[in-house]
Amino acid sequence: MIDPTADTALKVNISWHYFYPACSTTPWQLDGVIRALLRDGYAPQRLHACHNRTVVVSARKGERENKHLPVVLAHRLRNVHLYDGEPWINVHDAIGDLSSKLLVLNRVYPKGFSIPQRFVGENIIHLPTVKTHVFTTMTGAMKNAFGGLLNERRHWTHEVIHETLVESAHDPEANPQGCFSP
Repeated sequence: MIDPTADTALKVNISWHYFYPACSTTPWQLDGVIRALLRDGYAPQRLHACHNRTVVVSARKGERENKHLPVVLAHRLRNVHLYDGEPWINVHDAIGDLSSKLLVLNRVYPKGFSIPQRFVGENIIHLPTVKTHVFTTMTGAMKNAFGGLLNERRHWTHEVIHETLVESAHDPEANPQGCFSP
């Protein structure tokens, strides 16, 4: 069970502006998760849809064309776009000395990288699609996490995508509460 007192991001996956089955989060997937959370007692003011920017796809156009926005509005939830006025912080400020153990990410981003500040202490429910991908072979929840976690230069990690996905997951022994929990 996730903490019902913390804000909960419903991390939408938008791979293309237009609706194609199995390409992006479906509106019924988003609606079903919202309904289940509300039925289980989660406060609607603690829930929000969450979108990241991509290199080739407009999240704003994608949320309209994929019918995500009507679902979010029907449930009167907030709709957060991580690149529209949301503060980002250096990963070291989020996870402290654990950031020095990020071997691949520190090599790809030698000057460090930023993550959305709101992710610190927030629940994140990923609404991924399982599909093929030129670099990862398949995508899913971790690739969706990668999309919201790293900035728009995340494509720099494609050469070492498997290692990046492993490093993006938390080490339970080093930090049992999660990768970006204090």
